[in-house]
Amino acid sequence: LGDAVLILPLLAKLRQNFQNSQIVLALPSAFMELFALSPYNLQIVEFNPKNVKTIANLYKIAKNFDLGILPAENRYSLLLRGFGVKKIIAFEKDSPSWKNFLVDIKIAFPQQNTAFADFILDLLPPELESQHNNKNALIFDKTQWQIKNHSFLQRLPAKKYVVLHLGAGNKTRLWDINSWINLAENLAAKNYEIVFTCGKAEKFLANLVENQHKSFNTDFAGNTTLLELLILLQNSQLIISLDTGI
Repeated sequence: LGDAVLILPLLAKLRQNFQNSQIVLALPSAFMELFALSPYNLQIVEFNPKNVKTIANLYKIAKNFDLGILPAENRYSLLLRGFGVKKIIAFEKDSPSWKNFLVDIKIAFPQQNTAFADFILDLLPPELESQHNNKNALIFDKTQWQIKNHSFLQRLPAKKYVVLHLGAGNKTRLWDINSWINLAENLAAKNYEIVFTCGKAEKFLANLVENQHKSFNTDFAGNTTLLELLILLQNSQLIISLDTGI
């Protein structure tokens, strides 16, 4: 999920340069609800390489496209070429080397430490950029993610709140519960309501918090969809987490 969100700068850049073009984003089914908001006027399509139906559906939509961009996995260049995509762009030197055979434009990785959200922009090389695009357009444009009249808005805390996300994709990133509670107590002293969140499989972490501190809000921990979680985050004063996905 973190990677999917961090390619948004590239999607924004594509829309700036190709304002009237059809742009399709293929995503795992778990992310469909979140991206159904259609940021940058994208067309969202479910993709699961183990599900033939999703491949067939993507083929119907994307066959004979002018451009295919692979942010991570060059092996899908075979699929894009099979769809009839005319030009394929990806980062160079994927391993093993056969993954790169059908890539038309290979982009080098930066030689210095660079944020993924910045160097992902290199996948649209200068020769393909429009001369009339808006160079000052916002990369992370909040207006692209507006959610109005959703029933979940009625469940939000009435008081100003901060979100502390307990979970992490890797157990080595997890933080001690007592440290979370100390942090929460400091923030609560500043007159914020404390809202703990986590994934559905991590509710045991919220239970550990509940066992020590009943006054903190754990109602949302493991109990939201991605879209509801986005609404919760959008209306918070502060978010503290261990992972990029959140």
